[in-house]
Amino acid sequence: MELNGLPLPAALVQILQDANGETTGWMLKDPDWRKQVNAYGDEFDLGDFMILRYETMVRETADLPGRFDPSREKYYYSNREAKEPSTLPYIRDYSQIVVFGKKGSGEPYCLDYRENPQAPSVFHLPHYGACWMRVAPSSDSFRELIIPLDDDEYDRRIAEEEAEE
Repeated sequence: MELNGLPLPAALVQILQDANGETTGWMLKDPDWRKQVNAYGDEFDLGDFMILRYETMVRETADLPGRFDPSREKYYYSNREAKEPSTLPYIRDYSQIVVFGKKGSGEPYCLDYRENPQAPSVFHLPHYGACWMRVAPSSDSFRELIIPLDDDEYDRRIAEEEAEE
């Protein structure tokens, strides 16, 4: 299965096939909310994450470049984010990027084929408007971080987190 001539990772294709064309919810594998980290060990909150159905991936990928005004590039980095190793440079060419998921608030999760077309990395745009941040060096390592959404378990985690605040 391909999108824009780019081969989708086998694990993602399997998820799409298992979902029978539907969007699916996912959550972090580690049940301890205090250990929410990405594949690099950086603090990371997956939140309300979903893997999109294929048709939505196509539309979101096609729409992605139009969401970013090139004249805003000079405002891309904040001082703190620019120093983070997971911060990606401003993206001008989206031809090697595929949107495969997003948070409930709309922030896209993308496959980045620019450095390795056989094993795309995963990045997202936290807080929709901040810098693109790498989450995992490959789609396989990202898949190792997540499990299918279990509503009861998700609610338990949220209640535990709120009780400690």
